[in-house]
Amino acid sequence: MNLLIVHLGALGDLLLSRPALLAIRGAFPFSKISLLGYPHILSLLKRELRVNNIYDANGPFIAHLYTGKKIDFWEGFDQIIFFSHYRSEWGETLKKIDKRIWFIKPFPRDEDIHVTVYQQRQLKDYGIEYSLDFLPLTLDNSMDEIDDIEVPKVLIHPGSGSKRKNWPEEKFLCLIKYLAKMTSVGIIIGPAENKNITKDIMVFDCLPLPKLAKLISKTKVFIGNDSGITHLAAAVGTKTIAIFGPTKPSVWSPFGDVRVISGCLEEITVSEIISLAEGLLYGGENGYEQRTKDRGHIQ
Repeated sequence: MNLLIVHLGALGDLLLSRPALLAIRGAFPFSKISLLGYPHILSLLKRELRVNNIYDANGPFIAHLYTGKKIDFWEGFDQIIFFSHYRSEWGETLKKIDKRIWFIKPFPRDEDIHVTVYQQRQLKDYGIEYSLDFLPLTLDNSMDEIDDIEVPKVLIHPGSGSKRKNWPEEKFLCLIKYLAKMTSVGIIIGPAENKNITKDIMVFDCLPLPKLAKLISKTKVFIGNDSGITHLAAAVGTKTIAIFGPTKPSVWSPFGDVRVISGCLEEITVSEIISLAEGLLYGGENGYEQRTKDRGHIQ
């Protein structure tokens, strides 16, 4: 059977869908699976999902759905699973596709429920049941190696896809200076980040995503905002501190060995993050755990 999975989310969205995607692979162990979305992100899952083909959402394929016509590309699959809310604009084309089609809503719009649980519940309605036990992301052996890179004990990513999600830069700078006195620290910088924050610290500037995934998997502690890179850190099994501001960690927290501290970003103190980081670095906390600290209360 040829199965197409359509996932148009960004990095964090995709990684939160990973338990559901693995469950689908488990339910269709002998099927040929193709993915449609953003290849530089989807390629992270190529090995563990045993993917045959990856199609680029920037190509003509999604545009086909708005035509109302029967399209050969979509007819080439026996089943199609959309990780998307249903779009009425696609209705006429989908009616012409004589295939089994599922829609998995990628996130709750009105419920305070974690994305992984929300998707798990929907797949159960389709007869696929699975647990949410965490398994680290299996990276492709062909991904960029990092043998030539010194891996720091702590990696920090001070950016995100939105400035309103970012803990203040001056607080990150204080955190970096403090941690650098006790251990090796590296900073992950993207095109939107201020590179002046990184003086005298290891800098990882715009690394390709596969290489970045391998780098993060080798470090001991990762600290970052609510961002795709923070979700990646959790996914590869690294102990992660995620700083959440305007978004709900009860819905969007990374899936993995994560400590989430949430609240007004201006009020989250450097000492709170230092305390968590020292516990992870020096044995104060061990093993798998997912916690949310909401301004002083561990839930």
